[in-house]
Amino acid sequence: MRQGANPFASTPFYAQIANLYRDGAGLVIAADLDRIVMQSLRREKDASAAQQLGVTDLRYFIVEIKEKDGKPYNRAVVSYRENQRGVTSWLAQPGPMGALEFISPDASVVAAFVVKEPTALADDLFETLKKADEKGWKDLQRFQAEQGINLRNDFAVPLGGEYAFALDGPVLPVPSWKAVFQVDDQQHLQQTLEHLVEMINEDLARQGKKGLAWTRTESGGRVFYTLKSLDYGPEVNYTYAYGYFIAAPSRALVENAIKYKESGHTLIGSPKFKATLPEDKQVSFSAMVYLNAGSVTAPMKAIGSAMSAGAPKEFRNKVMQALGGKAGLAYVYALNDRMIMSVNSEDGPIGLSPSDLLGLPGTSGLGHIVEMATH
Repeated sequence: MRQGANPFASTPFYAQIANLYRDGAGLVIAADLDRIVMQSLRREKDASAAQQLGVTDLRYFIVEIKEKDGKPYNRAVVSYRENQRGVTSWLAQPGPMGALEFISPDASVVAAFVVKEPTALADDLFETLKKADEKGWKDLQRFQAEQGINLRNDFAVPLGGEYAFALDGPVLPVPSWKAVFQVDDQQHLQQTLEHLVEMINEDLARQGKKGLAWTRTESGGRVFYTLKSLDYGPEVNYTYAYGYFIAAPSRALVENAIKYKESGHTLIGSPKFKATLPEDKQVSFSAMVYLNAGSVTAPMKAIGSAMSAGAPKEFRNKVMQALGGKAGLAYVYALNDRMIMSVNSEDGPIGLSPSDLLGLPGTSGLGHIVEMATH
């Protein structure tokens, strides 16, 4: 068919796809997000909120699966117009993740990301609420005034740009979770947390409950905090070290996290983790999720259940099968006008077939994913 005979052939979307085939594409699945988003925004409030969140800046979603130099190659790209607001501007460009230095080489699941500026993220969310739900915005303003707290200044301002979460240790009797946040103003954040607990305890007291109890212990020139529920039992332990906030369900886990950092015996140096890295072997991402599939079974089942709400069952099972008990890494590079995503195992990029990606008969496949993304 001549190019002039087909209006689609003259669109930028067509040009994007054609370039991939000229480079030797295998399977390409593409969606014109610009058109999908605009067609889904029927109310003026929805359009205003979507614009503030940067959703209307989305352009294309393209998945490419092929063989490259005899090896599987998979890549998904979300392209968008450059802007200084919304979801497409929140993630920082690829860079070192110091928060991973508090995670052990034996961690089962690790998720980490870097944001450009926490205050910009908070500003976008608050401005979106203001435009989309005027009553909700006024309620939030009233809540902040009554409680003497400013969510932007008291939470977003003290925080830095790095965040990491991990399942790092025994699963039973209490999962050994770990949270590591970069902190620019430790004193301000601690004052905010203490004020927040005071507010919660006042509310619980009105309900006839005991509330939360603080314990502060100084050791080695560092203060360790324990926050325990006197009504239900669970507790959170945390401290500040090397510019980070480190939290876990026990003080021992917090102390171990600092020891990993100081000894250099960390996830970053793990042979299994290194084997999952891209060809450049650089631990510099905008966001990443690492799964050591062979280290624990229960967390994998829990993650599989969580994934089932957002991905076809057959696709999820294929990824787990492809790992084959080995470690896997999903990673994101956020650039000025696009985000690039890929998935590796210890043996290199994971190969996926068209049926794996689209969903086998009886599943909702790509249509389900696009529908969820639009919502």
